[in-house]
Amino acid sequence: MTTEFQDLITESLKDFESNLNVVIYTLGGFLALINISLGFFINYRLENYKHKNNERLTRLNNNLQNISKESEIKYKDHFDAQITAIKELYEKYTDLEYYTKILLRKEFSSSPHAELKTRISNWYKIMIGIQIFYNRNRIVFPDKIKSKFGNHLVYFDSINKFLNSQRKSLVELERMYEEDFELMYGSENQFSLEVIDKEEDEIISRIKSFESNNEFKHLDTTFNSFKKLLEKEYKRIMS
Repeated sequence: MTTEFQDLITESLKDFESNLNVVIYTLGGFLALINISLGFFINYRLENYKHKNNERLTRLNNNLQNISKESEIKYKDHFDAQITAIKELYEKYTDLEYYTKILLRKEFSSSPHAELKTRISNWYKIMIGIQIFYNRNRIVFPDKIKSKFGNHLVYFDSINKFLNSQRKSLVELERMYEEDFELMYGSENQFSLEVIDKEEDEIISRIKSFESNNEFKHLDTTFNSFKKLLEKEYKRIMS
């Protein structure tokens, strides 16, 4: 009896173990299937997420490229305007330097009195031309040029006031002597050549007074320093 009971228990345990293995294998297979399905699902969501984000990144990159191109075009236009303006300002500034040297020249090709008036008028025209050009293009000039040239405009304006007073003095002489140069620079008893010589001497003396005037003392330094600044800024933008 005891032996039969033990055999029954042993047989039952074998059946339970066999069934348990089947359950374990089935559960393992089910878990593996779930794991594979979950892997496919996660992978699908990841791929879908990547695709959507790739589209967003592509759009963002395209937008950034468009913004970059627009900015590049704007900056290029700005730099081109700067280069053109600096080059033209340099040319006009060099013209002013040239007419200043002519203004102070002590040789004449015609009547010294009339020629000095013309030189003053020419200097004024060039100076006003520079002021108008600078004010029209001020927005594109670098800050260093704006800062220095602002001081130069004040300086040139003081020179202009001085020259204008000299021109008025010459005009007053003409009115006083009714444009009779022999009376203006000589007398009725003097020969024409003597009058011409005296006119030239007095005009040269007047020009020398220009050179000794405070407004003219630092002209060379002013022209040279500003032209160097224009050259430096021009090269900086071009590089």
